Amino acid sequence: MKYSIKLLLIVLLVFATGTLSAQGKGQKMKVVLQGDSASAPGDTVNLVRNVIKLNPFLFLRGEIPIYYERTLSPRLSLVLAGGITNRRALDLPHSQELSDDYGAGTKLVTMPAFHAGLRYYLTRDMEAQGFYVQGEFVYLDHSKDMYLKDAQGRYTDVSMRDQSIYRDQRLYLGYQRLGSYSNWLFDAYCGVGHRSRELHQVNERLDLDDGQWTYTQEVVRDHVPAYFLGIMVGYGF
Repeated sequence: MKYSIKLLLIVLLVFATGTLSAQGKGQKMKVVLQGDSASAPGDTVNLVRNVIKLNPFLFLRGEIPIYYERTLSPRLSLVLAGGITNRRALDLPHSQELSDDYGAGTKLVTMPAFHAGLRYYLTRDMEAQGFYVQGEFVYLDHSKDMYLKDAQGRYTDVSMRDQSIYRDQRLYLGYQRLGSYSNWLFDAYCGVGHRSRELHQVNERLDLDDGQWTYTQEVVRDHVPAYFLGIMVGYGF
């Protein structure tokens, strides 16, 4: 966790330095549009250098991030995202993720989620659009408190933390396109990743001989592949 936070702070510092430098000049990058003829006047419009995006499909995976993309060059962009985790509503065995059991005796705990990556566009464009490849680091923490039962089967105030921590290195292939007459855009992607998992699993068991509930916590650390597919919507400025 501490290493992912340090990485995110370093990236944010680099970005902030570049943004302040650009703002100090007091100018936005513009492009000149030619008129229909040599005598017709031209026009200038601001280029889309920044993008805010949402990924609605991730809500079903128990993650609510807000993405920010900043164009660094005609081919390279910085992509950052921050948000929270929530209940996972879908089983995704291809990504080694299971839905969260939710009911009496279970309390979901909201935890932070971070994304940081670099995007390389395969075609040269002054705005953030076209086919791209993207490398990304992701930190996710899905947690819930499991309340223990007494001998009568009633829930007590004592709980144990069931936690799934994922550290991903991902590679995406995608296509982003700005609207022809507006700054709204869509971003479709697919990808693969290497997932480092740290699972703190709470196991509940009823001993039928004495009627007592027993609880154990198992810690599993492993590495698994993961696969991703999604569509984001956003607005450029």
